[in-house]
Amino acid sequence: MKALLIFCFIFWISNISGCTSKLDIHPAYLPTAVVGKYYEQVVEIEKNNLVGEIIIDTNLLENSGIQFKKVGEDDYFYENSIKIYGTPRNVGKFYVELRGYYRGGAGGSSVKFNKKYDFIINDKWVFILHK
Repeated sequence: MKALLIFCFIFWISNISGCTSKLDIHPAYLPTAVVGKYYEQVVEIEKNNLVGEIIIDTNLLENSGIQFKKVGEDDYFYENSIKIYGTPRNVGKFYVELRGYYRGGAGGSSVKFNKKYDFIINDKWVFILHK
């Protein structure tokens, strides 16, 4: 009986720690872009088993000149790298948000992730400090 209680306790602790897993996404912020100057940044999502498609949401204008492409290294991890590129045409403060699910919860369940970036496009180079 005591062995069963110990097993249940260990199983419970391992499930709790599985629920608190966190996905690493880099960089922490997107570098500022400049109108008329080619921009390229790759966002790397930790090499983990993503579930389904990653949703890329943004409020960039349709004619912004910025595009998004999934450029992961192979069929298994192709969604783990997102390339943001192009020549910006519009000045402003926008956002880029990545949403999806990955395996990392209790018993291998899916865990939702969400990373929202500020994406600033200036008409000239401006030095900006990030936290």
